[in-house]
Amino acid sequence: MAQSANPFGVGYEGHPLFGIGYQIFPYEIGAVKLGVEAGLAGRFGGNTNAEIWGGVVGRYEGIEIANTVRIVPSFTFGLSHVTKTMNGRERRNEEERDGNAGTLFYLGPEISFSTVSRPDVELFWRLHHRSGAWGTLGDMHGGSNANVVGVRYNF
Repeated sequence: MAQSANPFGVGYEGHPLFGIGYQIFPYEIGAVKLGVEAGLAGRFGGNTNAEIWGGVVGRYEGIEIANTVRIVPSFTFGLSHVTKTMNGRERRNEEERDGNAGTLFYLGPEISFSTVSRPDVELFWRLHHRSGAWGTLGDMHGGSNANVVGVRYNF
């Protein structure tokens, strides 16, 4: 996972990923927000398939620089399900372990940026990570990673 944390890398071994997600935060403790997230993505190239994920998410909204820029780190933990395994690392891992990468754990460390005057519009980078957590799910020791860049509108 750490080797994939390159925001300038191409996700899923050169296969593009396009998605949409939704977050809701019913709990706040100071600058920390706790909530849930759900998302749906299309994974293209090689063999096109769909991915759905969901999980719990925490955000820290307490970092401001010069009363101008907001930096918000967050982390999502949950499950991810795909309709078909991607060619490349994900498929190789299945074959090596005789595993199943259909449903794996989902981890989404993220950092987002916005202005203090427009905190409702954020630019974000996320490491979209799927993992079997050392064989816990699907007898998989690895899954796949993608570097994701996006725009979020908070309403």
